[in-house]
Amino acid sequence: MCGMYACIGILAALRHRYATGEGQHIDLALVDAQMAWLINGGTNYLTSGIEPVRRGNAHPDICPYDDFACADGPVIVAVGNDGQFRRFAEALDAPDLSADPRFATNPDRLAHRDALTERIATLLAPLAKGLVIARLNAARVPAGPIHTVSEALASDQAAARGAVIEAPHDDVEGGAVRLLGNPLKFSRTPVSVRRAPPRMGQDGDAVLSHLRTILAGRSPETRPRPHARSQGRARAGAPISIGNRCPYTVSMSFRPHSGRHIA
Repeated sequence: MCGMYACIGILAALRHRYATGEGQHIDLALVDAQMAWLINGGTNYLTSGIEPVRRGNAHPDICPYDDFACADGPVIVAVGNDGQFRRFAEALDAPDLSADPRFATNPDRLAHRDALTERIATLLAPLAKGLVIARLNAARVPAGPIHTVSEALASDQAAARGAVIEAPHDDVEGGAVRLLGNPLKFSRTPVSVRRAPPRMGQDGDAVLSHLRTILAGRSPETRPRPHARSQGRARAGAPISIGNRCPYTVSMSFRPHSGRHIA
């Protein structure tokens, strides 16, 4: 998530530069991103003072919203409101659930989470997961299978969304490498994969040759020089640090925009 926040921050800084011509410094740390990503757990603690507990896949604020074991594998159930809970109970032929005052509203269900979870686990354990999903989907209650990686990549959803792609590669069996597709779908500039990942060192000579050509055309004054810190050897086993900053901090700067190009 730190990388995701960094991407959003860069885009926001670029937008600001387009609008004002001003550059700015972005300071982002892994631990900051992780704390912000606590979301429900962190906010619940700040408003209530109650220490969150480990709940596995269960939602901290909605019940039932968890994974359950069926006879042939697990399913995920996401009952988001009281109306869905009533339909959930009907779909499982369990009218006692919706009639029980302990489970009438979501706050009630949260207060009696353990009892409700145990009852649902008993109901679903003997049923096939396909049957459970079909019943709940027909009742307009969100539910789905929990796939293994192989099942997920071979699913109808993966095929429909291009989750797996192939990149031509002459020296592999079948002539192509299977890769994960990009989840971004652009209407005007669709993502494309033009080359397969290279072998180790495959393009090294070409890249170095290209860089030498570029540097040969520069004057000595404009050629890049090694940073002062990189000219000495690091002591064996010594920790690597960047200035006085936390080693898990990402720092970025944007120069003022001249209006002619993006630097």
